[in-house]
Amino acid sequence: MTNCDKEPIHIPGYIQPHRVLLAARLDANNEIVPCSRNTNDRLGLAPEELFASPLSALIGDSCVRGIIERELKASDTSDLNDLIVLIEVGGKPSDFFCIVHKSEELVIVELESISNSETNGFVTVSIGAVIIAPTKPVDGLLLTAKAEAALYEAKRDGKNRVVLWEGE
Repeated sequence: MTNCDKEPIHIPGYIQPHRVLLAARLDANNEIVPCSRNTNDRLGLAPEELFASPLSALIGDSCVRGIIERELKASDTSDLNDLIVLIEVGGKPSDFFCIVHKSEELVIVELESISNSETNGFVTVSIGAVIIAPTKPVDGLLLTAKAEAALYEAKRDGKNRVVLWEGE
């Protein structure tokens, strides 16, 4: 395990060091307003360079249109929208895993390099699963709810956890 529990991600303005956080206005210009302090390390662009620039300058017009056309409410983790975006870093195109959602009148964009050397290509996960050998008809919605509850229990327990719900 890593020291993920020691990362200051509970402090506003901070994010895991291998990720970048941006917020852009949901208007015609989609200007980047705040962004995390580590953009220079991850994207090769200082926060000052990104501030007030259009999000499309970073991820392209088609990606911005694709983001804006999505349902961006995120009342639950399952509501988050994810996609892959191509961003030029140091003159080379790099793929980034991108999670987006809406907060008030901003689109929140979280980026993580897919080929991040710090993670050596590994991704941390929390998994919730249901194990059941049904002896009678099973309600699919109940199984989904139990798997989701197990997932959130795994997330509460920390990174890289698996929690199982075993049915009756």
